[in-house]
Amino acid sequence: VILTRFISIFIVLCLSEELKKHHDAVYDLAKLFLGQPSLQQILLPYGVLPGKPADPQENSSYGPDWLWYCLNLLPLNAEKKIVALSSTSLRQRLEMVQACLNAYRDPRSNYAFMMYLYMRR
Repeated sequence: VILTRFISIFIVLCLSEELKKHHDAVYDLAKLFLGQPSLQQILLPYGVLPGKPADPQENSSYGPDWLWYCLNLLPLNAEKKIVALSSTSLRQRLEMVQACLNAYRDPRSNYAFMMYLYMRR
């Protein structure tokens, strides 16, 4: 019984550390992408990217403020937005934001993103 509890706690701690690393990597990607000088003027109405909490589940099990900021800002189709809103998985939301940010790393896609934001204003 004690060994089973120990193993359970160990697994939870490992998964927690893995989630934190994923959280930090996606935040860094968002900060790099949204910090581009070419986007600064367009992003003014949306404010700045909220800071990264030490613990991604600190305020809520649904994720930190910066993640919701990105989900609001990024051009996800309606189906993906519904999945993001209905999901209780922080990991799933992180993966959605990461996939979208990776898709816009190409300069041509970056221009399309700028136009998307400009048209939203």
